[in-house]
Amino acid sequence: MSEISEVYEINTGVIPAAIFADKVRRTALAILKKIAPSEVIIRDVADFNKSLYGKIVEELKIDKADPIRLTVKVQYDKNNNKLIFSDLKIIRYVSEEQIKKKYEEEIRRLGEQLQKLDKIIEEQRKNYEAEINTMRDRLENYKKEVEELRKYKESYENLRTLILKIKEEISSLIRSVS
Repeated sequence: MSEISEVYEINTGVIPAAIFADKVRRTALAILKKIAPSEVIIRDVADFNKSLYGKIVEELKIDKADPIRLTVKVQYDKNNNKLIFSDLKIIRYVSEEQIKKKYEEEIRRLGEQLQKLDKIIEEQRKNYEAEINTMRDRLENYKKEVEELRKYKESYENLRTLILKIKEEISSLIRSVS
């Protein structure tokens, strides 16, 4: 059965990123000195700081002058003689000037994208209008062709009717002569 201490929280306050390791070590020593041996605190905090360096510098790309606040929960495992760190939070503070610069860059970038999209939309509108006009022209041509076919049909029916009348008259003449 392992004896694990209650949970303590290390909070560096707002500090320059460059001094995080020293601040975590000093804060841990101050908070944990009554429950864990100093050499364990120094050893385990050193290992923890190495992993923090990877997160802060390599992963999050935080500059050494950037203000940050670190909070982490820690417990002391007496049986294994080690500190257990959990629930790490790294808060990066950004100046109003940096935020403004970032937003201005983003607004400019989005404005450029909007202009490109407007051009694409305008080109598509023109293409669709051209297609619609082509379809209208085809429709007009089809209407003319249908009208011509209707006239041919009427002429054909008139001619057919005339041929039938002539045929009847010829039949009638042939009957009257015979």
